[in-house]
Amino acid sequence: MSLKNRTKAMFAEAIMELSRTKSISSISVTDLVNYCDVNRYTFYYHFKDKYDLLLYIMVNRVKEGFLNATDDDSIMNPEQLYDLLLYIKEHKFFFKNAFSDSSPYSLVRAWNQFMLGLYRRMFMQTLNLEKLPNDLDASIRIMCVGNTGLVLDWIQADCVEPTEKLVSYMEQNWYKVFGAFDGQVSLKRSFHDYVGTLSD
Repeated sequence: MSLKNRTKAMFAEAIMELSRTKSISSISVTDLVNYCDVNRYTFYYHFKDKYDLLLYIMVNRVKEGFLNATDDDSIMNPEQLYDLLLYIKEHKFFFKNAFSDSSPYSLVRAWNQFMLGLYRRMFMQTLNLEKLPNDLDASIRIMCVGNTGLVLDWIQADCVEPTEKLVSYMEQNWYKVFGAFDGQVSLKRSFHDYVGTLSD
């Protein structure tokens, strides 16, 4: 692992550990740099703020899931989703805390915006469009926000419902709405392409 990635992972571990005893809203950058015994410049070199760090944790986990997933040509990747949900379940104390934060820059808002951007880009590339039709864009927004809500309810209920069932619900809904596009688009490839544009 590169020094850059090790440093990011260090801050990710720090916020997850601090969230055991403090709410996300009350954790400051000072708390994070003190925990890691580094200066503030080190944090701001890698992240804009603590919410950028929270989004990094989610996106990095999805990236790892895609590395293990075998389905390369699908609008929905059940393997990757299952991997992400298992990770959330294993760290539910942290995610319950992180997703409970209601600030304007919360993880819920950031994650929804990330997923909306990902799916919009994927469909625009597939359909060779500058702008998505209003009905398709509305469907993307409904599915992204709806699936996030489903996961939030699951987390708040202590992840009691089997992970496989949650994946099945989400997979069925995606295919009901977007099944006609399956095989034409690749969530796996689009993810890496989209993350690349954000890093530029």
